[in-house]
Amino acid sequence: MKYNLLDISDINRFDTDCKRFKEFGANVELKKVNKTRTTTQNKALHLYFTFIADQLTEKNIEYEWKGIKGMTMSCNYNGQIVKDFLWRPIQKQLFNKGSTIELTTSEINEIIDILSKAFAHIGITILFPSYESWATSEILKNYELR
Repeated sequence: MKYNLLDISDINRFDTDCKRFKEFGANVELKKVNKTRTTTQNKALHLYFTFIADQLTEKNIEYEWKGIKGMTMSCNYNGQIVKDFLWRPIQKQLFNKGSTIELTTSEINEIIDILSKAFAHIGITILFPSYESWATSEILKNYELR
C-alpha cells in the first residue's frame, strides 16, 4: 500500500491501517518511496524516444538484428526500439533498474547526457521535449510558412 503523507485522506487511511496492523500483530515493512516522474514527464520521455527514432531514420540509420537462420534483418527505428535497445541497456548498466518508472529525474538526465554525446558523434542533436522547445518549434514552423 502506498500513502501520500501530504494528503489528509491518505494520512487518515495510513493511521487506520497502522492501528489494524498493530491489533493483528502483523509484520510490516515500511519504506520511503522516492518520487517518480509525473505523467507529463513520462510522456515527454517517450516522445524523446520517438524524436531519436525520427532522427535516426532521417540519417538512414536502421536497427539491425540477426533474424531467421542468422540472416541480418533491419527496419527503421521507432520509439519502442530506441527504448528497448538504446536506452534500457544504459539504464540497466548504470542503475540496475529494469523499468523507466524506477528512474529518478537525475538518473534520466544522466542517460540523456550519454545518448546526446553518442549522437553528437554522428551529427544528431536531440533536445529533450519541453514546453519551451515545443513553443519554439511552433514559432519556427509559423515563420517558415510565411
